Amino acid sequence: MNELRYSDHAISPPALGFPDAEAPSALDEYLFDLRGYLLLEGLLGADEVAEGNRLIDAMPRDLPRGGWHGWVQREDHPEHRGTSWQQVYELGGVFERMLDHPRLLNLLDRFVGGHETHDRYHGPLAIDENFFNLRGPGEAIPVHAGGHEIASRTGYRYHNGRFLCGEINVLTAFTDIGPGAAGQRLSLRIGMEPHALRPSTLTQGARPPQPDRARDRSAPRPAAPARRGGALVGARR
Repeated sequence: MNELRYSDHAISPPALGFPDAEAPSALDEYLFDLRGYLLLEGLLGADEVAEGNRLIDAMPRDLPRGGWHGWVQREDHPEHRGTSWQQVYELGGVFERMLDHPRLLNLLDRFVGGHETHDRYHGPLAIDENFFNLRGPGEAIPVHAGGHEIASRTGYRYHNGRFLCGEINVLTAFTDIGPGAAGQRLSLRIGMEPHALRPSTLTQGARPPQPDRARDRSAPRPAAPARRGGALVGARR
């Protein structure tokens, strides 16, 4: 009798979650594991970048922190962080289409992971937040997250040929971004989260000094400048 009396743990790579979308390559997976991010040039075309900028330019600049414009909210944070518009997929257009962008879907699905486990009972992917940043010179958010904390949000693992990332961020440039440059970006955070950048037209505030412990939490990474329309897909860890 050849009855199987054990579970076969030699698992195969996960099947594509979205068969009609582009599949990640072996090089994509290698570079993501090596660097913690991928740089996708030309994710959006020039017309799509222009459309997104028009939608943001139409937002009222006198909206107070925490105020709402339809279903989009201005995030309530200090002026030195610039301005962030939350839930920008509610503006429609390119922001809504990016939620199922064919270049992103299977990348996010593969790197978030959890295939064929309890983590998938409520669906493969969930949006944590989707916001558009406008920041000028000196405007920024302090260093945060990192491996000093034990949290599923910042968890990163590669095991038996499969990824398991607590959160993936997609940062899409709506202006050219480089060392010392201000910019506009769309941020999309996928977890078990997409973001956008341009030079801010708002009053620029000086960034207050940050404590040394905030700078020491994360090892330096190579700069990853992006041209408008490109995106950086990275794990939060």
